[in-house]
Amino acid sequence: MVSNIYSNSTLLSSPALENITQTILNERFIPALRSAIAGSKDVDVYSLFGGTSMDIVTGYIFGLPSSTDFTTDETERRRFHDLYFSRRGPDFWLQFPGLVRLLRQIGIKLIPDRFVAATLEIEAFVMAMCDKAAARIPATSTTEPLEGAPPPPPSHHPTVYAHLSTALTAQAALTDTPTAAEATRLALASECMDHVVAGYETSTVTLTYLCWHLSRQPSIQHALRREIQGIIATNSASAAFTVPSPSPHALTSLPLLHACVTETLRLHAGAPEIKHVIAALYANFETEIVDDGGIEQEDHFLAHPKGHRLILRLKEMDARE
Repeated sequence: MVSNIYSNSTLLSSPALENITQTILNERFIPALRSAIAGSKDVDVYSLFGGTSMDIVTGYIFGLPSSTDFTTDETERRRFHDLYFSRRGPDFWLQFPGLVRLLRQIGIKLIPDRFVAATLEIEAFVMAMCDKAAARIPATSTTEPLEGAPPPPPSHHPTVYAHLSTALTAQAALTDTPTAAEATRLALASECMDHVVAGYETSTVTLTYLCWHLSRQPSIQHALRREIQGIIATNSASAAFTVPSPSPHALTSLPLLHACVTETLRLHAGAPEIKHVIAALYANFETEIVDDGGIEQEDHFLAHPKGHRLILRLKEMDARE
């Protein structure tokens, strides 16, 4: 149902995803780094990568106006992070819902109340984005633009949600029951929640480990910076804190970038056997590790950083260097 919208060719050629990525990098992520440098503050990049990953993932799913802004809103970003990781633990019992319900009736709670409460809050959070995206579909449709109004930018279109909505609505039309519309709404929210959770955690894990390894090896970091600058036409030093729009296909052709990403995935796979294409963020900054306590992988089966922490000190680099 959704494999084509996540295919490599679709992602690389998607105007919506490119527009979303550029907007988030230039208007949220880079300003956050500038602010840290101006205030001589170290950066918890694990948290920041999590926020930026969530913004890009939800932007592609629901459209930018209906998505999160965790890159900028640190309070909400950390609140969601704590909420999300408070659900760790009873994953095994989730595979046996019948047994869980039966035992709960006699007072045995295999799933703790805190897990249920956190899950309900995350579900409400995703449902709110779904409802916002649903309201925008007519306005972002390429076949029925609003009369007299300029077409919205590609980033406003809820790419994944619209695709799922079309498919599930067509299925619901075959049943034609009074509850079909609400059942479709819930099915859409359930599907979208899976996408949000999967994209958030895997991207955060991979970016954090990539950043950690590069920060431990400045020579590779500098070589990667030169390679990326080779496909970015920087006209002046004023562009030092913006990320121009190189072709996504050009990024995938960079050998060192490809090697860094694939080696990171080999060592610390956020999702086994799934390849990610990640634009490295070292074109304008040099990084120094301040605190990486607990970043080592806890065991071979747990991909996320053990300590959930990677603090870096950033140094501005002249774009002409």
